[in-house]
Order: sequence, then structure tokens, then C-alpha cells
Amino acid sequence: MLTPRSIDAWLIGTILAFCSLADPILAASRSEAVVVNGVPLRLRSTTELGDPEALADLLARRWTESGPPPLTMRLRDGRIVLGRQRQSFHETVSLQRGRSPGSTRIEYAIRDLREPIESWGAVPFVVPADWERISTVRHGRSRAAPTTLLFRGRRTVPIAARQLREALLRAGWSATQLNSEDHGVLMSRRGARQLQAAIAASETGTRIVIQLDGSEQ
Repeated sequence: MLTPRSIDAWLIGTILAFCSLADPILAASRSEAVVVNGVPLRLRSTTELGDPEALADLLARRWTESGPPPLTMRLRDGRIVLGRQRQSFHETVSLQRGRSPGSTRIEYAIRDLREPIESWGAVPFVVPADWERISTVRHGRSRAAPTTLLFRGRRTVPIAARQLREALLRAGWSATQLNSEDHGVLMSRRGARQLQAAIAASETGTRIVIQLDGSEQ
């Protein structure tokens, strides 16, 4: 029987870090091979009719029929997470209420434990000292695949936008900035590589999402 110790809690946290970035509008029937915080994963997103609790119970019963019962976690934000390990594969499902009434958004992730963990990868500028990197998601297995970086900052949106702009300019990027008191957008280019950043206010300061496309020449 699985216990909390037999499930890699860090892996679950890694998967949830990716799920927190996903756009609910794109959640209907999407499959993607990604590398999240160095962990290779295959992900699938879907939206189903039904209550998260009922769907989680149904899935737990199906999994129990084919093996040990899954570990179930109920998070403060309302998500229900199921996890299990079968031989070399670790499976995790995150369920939460969908945007449409009576629907549930489901994020399914599978990890082949035979695949090695990679480094998170370098950020192409010096990150401000008071920023915390939450996740790095590479959307594909290639090193040249687009990458999404998620940071948490402690300053206001205008200050965080200024911090990022100055860091990019010091690293040789161009920087075009559009920001207001509650949100900021910054676009940048260096060689063949493009960068877009969105900065928004959060309960603890700011949330910074950066998307990198292309590769250095």
C-alpha cells in the first residue's frame, strides 16, 4: 500500500507548479511533453462535467481496482490531488472546479522515473536579489524549446517592472515596458531570442511570468 513517504512530494509540487501556470481556456484536450523544474513529464489537460470530489472518488476507485489505492491530498485552494506509483511510472492528477458551472478541470501528469533529472537551466539575466524563482517550464524536450519562468517578488508592480527592465538592459537585451499600478508588460529581444514578461500584483507582492522563445545565436 502506498504511503505519503512512497510518493515523491517534491515531484507533486513540481507538477502543481506547472498546473498553476496553465491557462484554463486552453485546458480542453491538450497534451504536452515538458520539463518542469528539471523533471521530464508528459502532461494532458482536459475539462470534464462533474464535481471535483465525485470525479476524484471515481478515479481513486478505478486506480484501486488495478493496484494500490492512490495517495489523496486536498489543498487549501480547493484542488484535489491524487498520486500513485506503478513500477517505473509516477502518475499525478490534479482536479479543480472549471470555469463553466458543473465542470472540473483535470491536469494529468506522468513521470518515467528512468529519465534523469535535469538542471533548472540558467536565467539569461541576473535575477533581482529579492525575487524567488518558483518554477521553470520548458515546453518540449529540446533545449531550444520555449520556456516559461515564474517568479515571486516582494515589491510593487512598477518597481518589479523597473527591476526587470534594468536587469535585461545590463544583460544586453532591449526592453520596451508598458505598466500601470496593478499590472505590467515588458517585451525584449536579444539576437534571435525574444522575451515577454507579465507582472501582476499578488497577496505577497508581485507575480512575474516570463516567456522565452527561440535560442541564442
